[in-house]
Amino acid sequence: MKLILCASIQLGSVYDLPLDPQQRETMLADRNTQLAVLADAAKKENACLLLPGELLSSGYVPETAVDAFLQTVAQCSVPVMLFPDKAAYTRFACKGQLPDNLFLLQENENRQQDGLTVQRRSDGIRLRAGGTELTLVQKNGSFQITGKKPQTVPTPAPQGFDSGAEPGYLLVTLQQGRKPEFACKPLPLYRFRTLTLTLQPADDSAAILQKLRDAARDADKKTCLRVICEGKLHAATRFPAEEGVKLLREKAFYAELSDRTGIAIDREQLDRDITLRSGFARQILHDESLPEAERSRLIRLGWSALDGEMRDET
Repeated sequence: MKLILCASIQLGSVYDLPLDPQQRETMLADRNTQLAVLADAAKKENACLLLPGELLSSGYVPETAVDAFLQTVAQCSVPVMLFPDKAAYTRFACKGQLPDNLFLLQENENRQQDGLTVQRRSDGIRLRAGGTELTLVQKNGSFQITGKKPQTVPTPAPQGFDSGAEPGYLLVTLQQGRKPEFACKPLPLYRFRTLTLTLQPADDSAAILQKLRDAARDADKKTCLRVICEGKLHAATRFPAEEGVKLLREKAFYAELSDRTGIAIDREQLDRDITLRSGFARQILHDESLPEAERSRLIRLGWSALDGEMRDET
């Protein structure tokens, strides 16, 4: 017998990204396609598909996302078992006629299907087949099959920029008299990449844009990109935030840019200088309640104002 496990499919999720309506529609359509690929894998392996964890996104979940998932389940023909919380159970139960191969297991409920016994308990999910018993538990935010060598159940997509796990599913093969076999299979969709650029005082706005262009060289329309700029810049250098974001979003599906740079200042020279510019900078630098990047931004704005320039760095 074969099982395919995939955790926390989160129907309707766009990972809390501030997408425009067209991007949101595109991502939801791509996620529907990805779930269809997962169902096709279960059909090809003739494996029971088990989907523990969050079924619905914590935000708004459009009815079209639920309907597309149910249509995918109906077409794959193999048993599909869900373990919904109360909200998700109500959402699915309200659909009326569900696919015959879809099973919603509530707590303390058992299900026997084609030689597989599934028991949902308060402390985890028990699976029995072919003389083998497996226990699936949630630990540290992920689902694991317990044992001497615990097996983590992948999710169908990264859970945002802070997730280091690769998207995929776990194929489990159970045979009488043999140890279970586990194989992680990829299920690629959107890549979440975080890059850190270290800028130098000699970098002007054009050099910064070139470094951003180089950083985004491998990005494509399946990449969600976060670029963090650190280091020190000359006080007169304008960080090209608006142009940088535009450049990155021409390459990636979604991109965000964070300016965490400081100002390259000789503190000893600054303390000796009695000009208004230096006095303003000293006042800002002594305010330790502000992060360095914010202090640097305020100094740049203040010095520009003292020079009679109006600079927008919001």
